[in-house]
Amino acid sequence: MPRTLYDRVPVRDGLAGERTVLSAERTFLAYVRTSFAMFIAGLTGAHLLQSTLIRVSAYAITVMSVVVFAVGIWRFKKSREETLCLLSRLDNSAPDNSAPDNSTKPDSELVARREFVRRGRRHVGASER
Repeated sequence: MPRTLYDRVPVRDGLAGERTVLSAERTFLAYVRTSFAMFIAGLTGAHLLQSTLIRVSAYAITVMSVVVFAVGIWRFKKSREETLCLLSRLDNSAPDNSAPDNSTKPDSELVARREFVRRGRRHVGASER
């Protein structure tokens, strides 16, 4: 993920995006681990067992491991695209340091975000509000 995108969104939203990315990576690694185990089990079964039916099943497991790996890649890419899309939407709605628009009355969360950015992204405690 581009670091510049995290620099332009509030810290809480950036951390949520990072947690989502890490979660997608863990899920992808689980797909890799599962497909590798299936592949090894299928090849081992195909080479060690003599029954034709069991050998066909072992080869089917080997082929399914490739399918599981492909599904893992597809889901990881889809999750990454969705996360980048959400972060870019946050970036577009993130408050900037310019003067507030007086045509509409800002809600309390928008005011808190602007204050957060204005104070240099430090934690704004209850005593500072």
